[in-house]
Amino acid sequence: QGESGMYFCGCSVTPANGHDLSLISGFAVAELIGAEYPFADNLYALRDYNRFKRMCIN
Repeated sequence: QGESGMYFCGCSVTPANGHDLSLISGFAVAELIGAEYPFADNLYALRDYNRFKRMCIN
């Protein structure tokens, strides 16, 4: 991710084909380019996001 300024998100970079993981991959890419995670005040959502984003950006 990030090579030559290119980032990818969606089911092509997730371990399974699901809407929730595709959305998380989009949040992860947005965070890589400077956006803040929009649900940081929800501890359960933040925990799941942090867990799954590692699968999407590696």
